[in-house]
Amino acid sequence: MASGGRSFKFAVAEVIRGKKAWERLRSYSTMNMPPSANKEYIMTLVVVRYLNGYVDLPENVNEFAFKVVSKGQTAPEADGIVYVRPKFKVAYELNAPGAGWIIAQADPNDANPLLELNSHIDTNVSFYFSTTDKL
Repeated sequence: MASGGRSFKFAVAEVIRGKKAWERLRSYSTMNMPPSANKEYIMTLVVVRYLNGYVDLPENVNEFAFKVVSKGQTAPEADGIVYVRPKFKVAYELNAPGAGWIIAQADPNDANPLLELNSHIDTNVSFYFSTTDKL
């Protein structure tokens, strides 16, 4: 993927849903709230490698935005989650891995919600990742 003249490689390393996701989130912090009615949490561990390109970004900028698309709709964000580890972060060192959890709520009846990746730098770029190995 390219963004702002930089190249990256992304991969989905792990996906946790439903009861397992809620148990994991609750173990991170008792202040994390349960999912909304008729929803379940989906945790997607995304790994990223910065491959090349000039980096001139402000400190702590989040270059990428993630959304989950469930049943054709953008899923609600996980507003009730106050702490997760590791939180998604890009390491802007060549070939250095960065990673972290992307948390959202999804319809429990959706067998394959999609993870949508957007760039804050190049707003014409979107990529979609499957959250299951069953297509």
